[in-house]
Amino acid sequence: MINSLQGSAVAGDVDREQALQCLNLVLGRYPSRYHLNPTLNKYFIATSRSEQTFGPGVEALRGYFSSVRPTVNGLTCNINLCTSAFMKPGSLLDVMNEIIIKAGDRHFEVLERTLTKIKVTYDYTGTPTMRTIYKVETKTAGEAKFTKNGEDITVQDYFLQAYNRKLTNPDRYVVNLGSRNREILVPPEFCTIVPGQRYRGSSRHFTAEMIKFAKMPAAASRNRILTEGMETLGHLRPRDTVLKDQFGIEVSKMMLVVKGRILCSPQLSYKNSTFRPEVGRWQLSEVKFLRSIPKIKVAVIIWDPIAIRRDLIQEFYGELKIACEKYGLVMETDPKILLGTDIDKHLQLAVQKQCDMALFVLGTKDRKIYANVKRMGDIVYGIPTLCLQFKTCIDRNHDPATLANIAMKLNSRFGGLNHALSHTPTFLRQKVMILGMDLTHASAGSLPGAPSIAGVVASVDGNYSLYLASMKLQTAKDAGQGELRKMTLERLRVWHEKNDGSLPDAILAYRDGVSEGEYEMVLNEELPQIEAACKDAVMELYNRPHTIKITLLVVGKRHHTRFYTKHTPSQNPAVGTTVDEGITDPLGIDWYAQTHACPAPATAKPAHYILLKDENQLSKQAIQEMTYSLCYLYSRCPLAVSICPPARYADLLCERGRCYIYDVLNPDYQVLKDTQQNAQQGATAEERQNNLHRAKQATWGRAMQLWGEGVHSAIRGTMFYI
Repeated sequence: MINSLQGSAVAGDVDREQALQCLNLVLGRYPSRYHLNPTLNKYFIATSRSEQTFGPGVEALRGYFSSVRPTVNGLTCNINLCTSAFMKPGSLLDVMNEIIIKAGDRHFEVLERTLTKIKVTYDYTGTPTMRTIYKVETKTAGEAKFTKNGEDITVQDYFLQAYNRKLTNPDRYVVNLGSRNREILVPPEFCTIVPGQRYRGSSRHFTAEMIKFAKMPAAASRNRILTEGMETLGHLRPRDTVLKDQFGIEVSKMMLVVKGRILCSPQLSYKNSTFRPEVGRWQLSEVKFLRSIPKIKVAVIIWDPIAIRRDLIQEFYGELKIACEKYGLVMETDPKILLGTDIDKHLQLAVQKQCDMALFVLGTKDRKIYANVKRMGDIVYGIPTLCLQFKTCIDRNHDPATLANIAMKLNSRFGGLNHALSHTPTFLRQKVMILGMDLTHASAGSLPGAPSIAGVVASVDGNYSLYLASMKLQTAKDAGQGELRKMTLERLRVWHEKNDGSLPDAILAYRDGVSEGEYEMVLNEELPQIEAACKDAVMELYNRPHTIKITLLVVGKRHHTRFYTKHTPSQNPAVGTTVDEGITDPLGIDWYAQTHACPAPATAKPAHYILLKDENQLSKQAIQEMTYSLCYLYSRCPLAVSICPPARYADLLCERGRCYIYDVLNPDYQVLKDTQQNAQQGATAEERQNNLHRAKQATWGRAMQLWGEGVHSAIRGTMFYI
C-alpha cells in the first residue's frame, strides 16, 4: 500500500484512493476520540469557540485538517487550520427565543432552517434521551394537541398531568422528535442541543465575520499548527501508541522543508508608460489605458430615491467621470437620472434613450435585487449594468482605487484594452486560444432538480485580455460539462471570425472547480468534448486538414497546502513563489504558485495547477511562467490575482448564470417547503418517486423560462459577466 502511494512499480493492484482512505482512518483514530469530528479529516476543539456569536445559536470553532498526501518525497501529512460554524450547545429554548427576537417576521422560517435535523437530548423524567428534531411545529405547547386515550389534549396539559411539569414557556413552538407518521411533541424547554453539530442554515449573513475570525498571520498560523495542531492530532506526544506499534507510522514534529523559485513579474504596457510591478500590485495614478472605448452614455438609476440623496449621487458620478477621463475613458457629462424600484421600466427607458449602460445605486446589499437587475439587463434588454452600494457613492473622500477599479471594469466590458504584456511568452505568440472552464451546482435550499450551470470563456486575440463567453444549463449534479462540445465550438467560431478566418493552432485550457477525485472525469469525459469541438470547427470552417493541439490544466483552490518562509516566518512567501518539487504528486506533473499579494493579517493560499494533457509539449517552466504572466492581465483591478484569469472569469461567468435562475436556486421559503412536501406525498415509494420526478421537471421548466434565449445578442460579444 505504501509503495502504491509513493509511485513504486512494485505496488501491484492496490487502489490508491482506498489506500489513502485507510491511512487517514488510522491517523484520525486518536483525534476523532477526543475532539469534534463532524466531517472527514477535520477535527475541531470544543474549547476553541469564539466569544463572538455569528447568529442566533451559532458559534465558530477552530480546528485542524489532516490528510495523508503521497509526494515525490514519500508520504506526508498535510495539516492546516480550519474554521466552521457550529450550533451552540445548550438550551434549545434559549436559541429559539434568540431567533424569534432577531429574525422578526421571518422567525419561523429561520427556526425551521436552523433547527431541523439537529440532535437534542430531552429530559423530563430524569432519564436523558437523544433524538433528532424532525420538524418545528407551527403551534405552541398551549395549542398543539394529540389524542390520548381517545381524547384530545394539549402538550401543555399532558406534561402537567403525566409528569407534574408546569411549563414556564407554553407560548413557544413545540418540536417533533419523532417522524411524520409517529409524532413525539416536546416543549423546547426540556431540550438541550448536543455539542459538536455543524450549523446547517445559510451562512451568507455572517460570511464576512467568519472570514475575519479565520484570518491569522503567517507566523501565528505556523506556530499554532506546530503546537496546538500537533497536540490535537496526537502527534506531539505519543498519545496513541497503536499508530506506531501496529502500523509503523510516525508523523514528524517538524514541517517539511521544500525549495521554491520566485518567478520574475512580467513587464506591463499602458498607452503612456511601461513598468514591471514589484509586489503583485500597482497604482493607476499616472497611466492611460492601452485602448479606450468611445464615449459612454449612462443612465443612473437610484433605487430608493427617498433614502438616497440625488445630489450626492450626481457628485459621485462627476468624480467617477473625472477618474475615467484620466485613464482615457470618456463618459457623457449629464447622465439620465431615473428614480424608483421598477427595474423593467427603467431598463426599457435606458434602451429607448440609447444609453450604453445602466448604473444602479442600491441602498442595501440585497442579493435578490442584484440578481434581478443582472437577469433583466443581460437577458431581457441587452444593456450592461453596474450595481453600486449607496455607501460607496456618499464617501466624501472617494478611494481612488475604487474609482480605478470601476474604470477598468467599464473599459473591459465595452471591449477596451486596459494594459498588456510588454513581452508575450513565446508559446502565446502563436495562434493560441486560451479557454477557462467551470461548472457550478445548485446548493442546499434550491428547488428539487435545480440545474447546474456550465460556463466557458475564451480569448479572441493575442493580447489575452478579452475573453468572450458561452454558458448553458445542464442536468442537476452532473460532475462533468455535458455541453462543453457545443460551447467550445461556439468559442472557436468567434475566434475564427475575429482572426481573419483562421483557427488556432493550439488551445491552452484551464479547468476550474474540480476535486482530485474528478481528474479522471475531466480526462475521460471533458477532454474528448474539446477534441470533438476542434474537429467540428475544422470540418465546418476549414476546407483543409488542420490539427489543434490541446494543453489542459486543472486549477485547484480548495486545498490545504500552505507555505511558510524559513528565514522570515512572520511573512508570507514573495509574490511569484512557485514550488514544483518536494510535495508534488509522484505520478503526475503539478505545482503550487502564489501569484498574489496576500493582504495582512492573513496566511497566503497558493493556487495548485495540475497538468492533465500536453500535446504542445511545453516545458514545465514555460507553462509556469506563462500562467504567472496571465495573472497580471485581470480586467477588474490592478493586481496579480491568485488564480489565472481564464479560470477566474469562468467562475464569474457561472456566478452570473446563477443570477438568471435566482428564483430556482434561492426560492422563497414557503415555495420551497410546499414543493418539497408535494414531492414527498404518496402512499407508495413509486408514487413518491413519480411526484419527485414531476417536481424536478417543473423546476427545469421554470429555470428554462427564466433563462430564456440566454444572454442577449446585443452584449453577447462583450465581457458582460465581469
